[in-house]
Amino acid sequence: MSTTTRADREFCAQLACVPGSPFLLTYRYLDGREADRALAFEALFQSVRDIAASVSDPGVGLAKLAWWCEEVLSDKGVSQHPVKRLLDHAGATPGIDPDIWRTYIAGVAGDFEERTFTSVVELERYLRKVGGAQALMLAGGGGGIDSPVTSLGAASSLYQMICQLAGPQAVTSWVPLDLQARFPLPGGGLGDPANRLAAESLVVFLCETALAWLKPDPGEVVPGLDQGGWRFLAVRAAVERRLLRRARSRPARVLNGLLRTGFMEVFSAWRRARRDG
Repeated sequence: MSTTTRADREFCAQLACVPGSPFLLTYRYLDGREADRALAFEALFQSVRDIAASVSDPGVGLAKLAWWCEEVLSDKGVSQHPVKRLLDHAGATPGIDPDIWRTYIAGVAGDFEERTFTSVVELERYLRKVGGAQALMLAGGGGGIDSPVTSLGAASSLYQMICQLAGPQAVTSWVPLDLQARFPLPGGGLGDPANRLAAESLVVFLCETALAWLKPDPGEVVPGLDQGGWRFLAVRAAVERRLLRRARSRPARVLNGLLRTGFMEVFSAWRRARRDG
């Protein structure tokens, strides 16, 4: 292993390996190029998501997204960015569909606008565009916006958003207007003890929605997919399914940031994905 590759892997791990995340729980069971490929993609997605989360000036943010859009598709020699270098090292870059990648960047760019989802249907359409694009790139293909692959990607994105409802810094701006009307949170919002029942009911509904999107069986391999990428999605989906079921039955743990899963549960999911893949 070259010193450069080791450094690139460490850089990507700092971005991607969030303690307790479904990605980290899944990544631990990968090895070799399969592991590098998943790590590079997750670091790439995190780099792009961080732009929308940390850059307040839309002009600066859109310029950064435009740079990533071109950098990932560039074939002009060795990249100066460690994430792109690890993507190249893992052999992932040639399999990235330019249209899917540009769709993903366009979806993230929309975060610099004042986005309001009027309904769960509209939220699902957005998550299939962004989270679904991530899953399609990981899987090396797998159909259009209504495919099982994009459904898994949308569910994963919704799981991450559900986790944003935890603690005093809870993010609720993305909750669709129809759900805000159905589960009103006046006064202190999610953190107000008077709103506890409505907050927990909202979590339960969102978990049930994500579980419905996870309905496709990851063991049913779609022809033409990258098998390593599909195995990763299969294990991650199994981990998220377990976490979502636990969250549905214990919504208070979500709101308190205490949602966890265990080593043996992930190991069992990994063995099933290896067998089915």
